[in-house]
Amino acid sequence: VLFVNDSKATTVHALQAALSSFDRPIHLLAGGRYKGGDLRAAVGLIQRQVRSVTLFGESREIFVQAWEGIVPMHWLPNLEEAVVYAAGLAVPGDMVLLSPATSSFDLFANYAARGEAFIRAVEGLGDKGIGELRDSEK
Repeated sequence: VLFVNDSKATTVHALQAALSSFDRPIHLLAGGRYKGGDLRAAVGLIQRQVRSVTLFGESREIFVQAWEGIVPMHWLPNLEEAVVYAAGLAVPGDMVLLSPATSSFDLFANYAARGEAFIRAVEGLGDKGIGELRDSEK
């Protein structure tokens, strides 16, 4: 399983770019403080590549309104729990992608702190199937 930190993706456009960059099944981690933008614009990419969406943070209602019935969705109160949940859904060859399409300010000081929390959560998975961790910041 590949884990990718794209915490800097704070807009719908950035989410679309991230989804377009990979050719493997994706378990998407999304959510935070909604900045605007049309989440429905990502529906085609969601249908084609995303196997599940695990939401965290305050904007879950907006994601549910945009993507309900398109992809299985689950909400957890924080990113750490969301990482564990999404990792449990992933099988070899899949990706767990943090590309939130929102700002981080509901739970974190900034996108970098959110990305660091993602990395810590992935590292905390231990031997639960981690294959590779990529950080878009490096």
